[in-house]
Amino acid sequence: MNTAPQPLPSAPRGEPFDIGLGVVSILLIGSILPAMIGGQPVGQPSQSDVASIQESGDAARQAVMLALYGMHLALLAWTVRPRAFLLIGFPLIGFMAWCALSAFWSPLPEPTLRRVFAMVGTLAAGLCLGLRLGPKGLVDAMRISAGIALVGSILHAAVNPLLGFDHNGYLRGLFSHKNLFGSFMAMSILAVIHHMASGDGGRWNRLADKALLVGCAVGLGAAHSATPLLALLAGIGLFCSAALAASGRGLISVAAPAVLGCGAAIILAFGGEIMPLVAAALGRDPSFSGRGTVWAFVLGAVAQRPWAGFGYGIFWLGEAAPGAVFWYWSRQYELHAHNGYLQLLLDAGIIGSALFLASLAVLLNRLLALVHARHGTDGLVGWAAMVLGFFLACNLSESRILQGNDLLTLLFVWSIVRVNLECWRVRVAGLVARQIAWQNQAASWPRPAPTLMPQER
Repeated sequence: MNTAPQPLPSAPRGEPFDIGLGVVSILLIGSILPAMIGGQPVGQPSQSDVASIQESGDAARQAVMLALYGMHLALLAWTVRPRAFLLIGFPLIGFMAWCALSAFWSPLPEPTLRRVFAMVGTLAAGLCLGLRLGPKGLVDAMRISAGIALVGSILHAAVNPLLGFDHNGYLRGLFSHKNLFGSFMAMSILAVIHHMASGDGGRWNRLADKALLVGCAVGLGAAHSATPLLALLAGIGLFCSAALAASGRGLISVAAPAVLGCGAAIILAFGGEIMPLVAAALGRDPSFSGRGTVWAFVLGAVAQRPWAGFGYGIFWLGEAAPGAVFWYWSRQYELHAHNGYLQLLLDAGIIGSALFLASLAVLLNRLLALVHARHGTDGLVGWAAMVLGFFLACNLSESRILQGNDLLTLLFVWSIVRVNLECWRVRVAGLVARQIAWQNQAASWPRPAPTLMPQER
């Protein structure tokens, strides 16, 4: 009998319904709604704009997102057992509990709870897609979503230039901000690269990939957004490292692409003398577009409430929010900290940040375990590495760590769920293999001859 461990079946590509669910979720959580419900701002942000922010939120968008998250929760309740929610991981569950508790010390408790509900809905969507779509299915959904977003954004800008382009003339398409459009295009580039590297599909599929790759690259350039470009370097670097690790290369070869990609992103974002050159090439302000002033103010605010934070998601929410004093002081009308790690400290303090770092550490540890096991994970390690590199680098200058209604949060949660599920599959395969080996070994043991009773002799 063969005692070698038999690999469990690889994750399916996904049924048409599952891929369709993924496309709808990616587009809506990726924030194409502003073009449909009139949420695209016109002109440069001003004091009147930030003062008019409604603490109650946008009712139309809330209704759409509530329907989407309700569908995900209904699918979860119908198809899986309650303990499947543990695939999100205890650190993220603890993070959500801590954010919900922050309503007790938040100056705006009702908006805090509303933001917590949005985050819970995003977690549910990530769990649902993680259970229903493997890496190939999710990449297919991303490619379809990219085509829809790209064509829709071009048409929207052609029909409504005042809405399709921001006040500086940069393309934002269906999205509320050019950085969101640029980030969506950059993530789509990663999905196309992953699909092309897998060698999946025939001639027409490869042609479609090349056309989509060129289109997304042009869209990213038209958005004139630097952060997604830097995050793209980090994502590609980690993807190359994951591919080299899967092929059994040495430590130096494996680490080199990740170090180069992530290092380039950090240097281009913060690197002294090189930054003016990059800023000039992109037509940007070499002083981080005024972000240094924001970071200085945020650091002072963090020092006031270092452990608990100000309450999840409300620091910049209107004139009654703690961050409103920054607008009156600087006349610089920002709506987030321009750094995900600082924003997380504002929202959830050191305790919440520690829970996020714990979830990140668990994810990295299990990704390394899958690489070490050399288990056929259907491209999971490469795609999760891409997502993780992009997620961490993007938050160097954007505030998108564990935010509700955010595509990066959705993909981060999907990665955690899928990696946890794959690790469970590997453990089950190992237990089955050891049980078979033990049974075979027991069957080969010599058996004592039977002893005859006196009456039988």
